[in-house]
Amino acid sequence: MIESTLVTSASPSRRVAKLRSAFRRTSALTLVATLSSGFVPTRVFAQSATPQPTASPETETAGTGGPAAESANAPDPVVQCVESYTEGQRLRNDGHLLEGRAEFWECSKAACPAAIRKDCIAWSEEIRAQIPTVSFRVTLDGKVATEAKVYLDGRLTEKALEGRAVELNPGPHKVRFEYGSHPPQEQEFVAAEGERYRIINAEFHSAPTEPASTAAAGGPLPSSPPTVMERPVPTLTYVFLGLGAVGAVSAAAWGISTSVTVSDLEATCSPQCSQGKIDAVEQRALITNISLSVSAASFIAAGLTYFLRPEVPASASSVEFNAQNVSNHSALSLFRVHTN
Repeated sequence: MIESTLVTSASPSRRVAKLRSAFRRTSALTLVATLSSGFVPTRVFAQSATPQPTASPETETAGTGGPAAESANAPDPVVQCVESYTEGQRLRNDGHLLEGRAEFWECSKAACPAAIRKDCIAWSEEIRAQIPTVSFRVTLDGKVATEAKVYLDGRLTEKALEGRAVELNPGPHKVRFEYGSHPPQEQEFVAAEGERYRIINAEFHSAPTEPASTAAAGGPLPSSPPTVMERPVPTLTYVFLGLGAVGAVSAAAWGISTSVTVSDLEATCSPQCSQGKIDAVEQRALITNISLSVSAASFIAAGLTYFLRPEVPASASSVEFNAQNVSNHSALSLFRVHTN
């Protein structure tokens, strides 16, 4: 709606003064945008030319607090739109993105001219992507501690530990974390324009608590003796050693028997010995080879179980000797050894 008012009672000099005042409050660019929208705020320039109704005695005695005074002092919405339009651009160029976005929201309202609203809405979307965001995380001994307090640039940030991102202007910032009686932690960081969802962590650790007896005595408790480690010989090692020894004795015995039998055959019937005698020699030789193989394998197994035995804590052991005479008239005695 185009509002126009004929100026009849105001002098030309007064109108010129009002025009200059209005141009000082708005930039040339915003005036062009306002005029191009088809909305001419002539009410700003010619308010004084409108005939004013005569105030009644009740109005005069009421002072400046009456309805007429309030409507006269109320700011013009179009002027506010133009001011937010220019101020938002200045704040954005200076790096104050949060404040600039707030101004763009003001000039995006329905009361503003269409051209101004269109630019402010577009700039609001652009500046949203420029605003950096951070989130904070505090832990105590590796567990999330939501009771901590977070001070961002000296101001307490409410609900900062609920996992939601906090918007801030680009540039250097300082954050302070406080948790109970723990020493506070401070960090400095630089928020880059367009940086999103950066996480800033603070880790607190509980101090080790001393036992009550230690605090009462005024000194540390006596340390426990160090654990003595040992490598006991496994029972399987002795089994393999015994089996290897038996195999070696068997191989030696059958080997000697085979050698003696072969010598006898060579002296008596060679080369016309019967097949039975030859088979007996071959059987003794086969037993000798088997015994020798078992002995060698057993000794190898015994060595492996001995050298690869694990290390275990040494157990307390005691040895008890008991002596008992077998006969009252002899010097022979029986000794018993008990090992725990």
